[in-house]
Amino acid sequence: MNIRRWVITLVMLLLSVAGIFGYKESLNLARAQQGQGMPEPSATVVAELAQTVSYQANTKVSGEVQAYKQLELNNELAGKISKLNLISGSRVEAGDLLLELDHSEESARVIGLKARLELNRHTYKRYLRLQKITKSVTSWWIRPKPKLRSHNLSWRY
Repeated sequence: MNIRRWVITLVMLLLSVAGIFGYKESLNLARAQQGQGMPEPSATVVAELAQTVSYQANTKVSGEVQAYKQLELNNELAGKISKLNLISGSRVEAGDLLLELDHSEESARVIGLKARLELNRHTYKRYLRLQKITKSVTSWWIRPKPKLRSHNLSWRY
């Protein structure tokens, strides 16, 4: 009984597919017959006569030009920009100063290092003077002792 249901379902499915295929084929056949009865569509053609004209090498035009390519600038040092020396879209040449970075921290650090250098120079000079004084005092304080010769001396009491 179960096989009978499967066979009926399969036959119904095959009939449905065959019906859809047949209907689609009849539509295609009708469209082909309808196209045979109609004339081919005509195309409009416009003809122009060729004329010779003089060639101009240059043409002057007024307008606005936008750059095709862009340039992205990157700096090796990070910091705040204190001065921008160019206007957007202006022409720049090689070696032009485009912007200035704020260098107040670096300037303060340089001033501090110069002060430390000056202090170290004074300390060095002081050490040299102390060394000279120490040598002179040491040479006065520690004099070479005369060598004593041992003699056979007899002491009597």
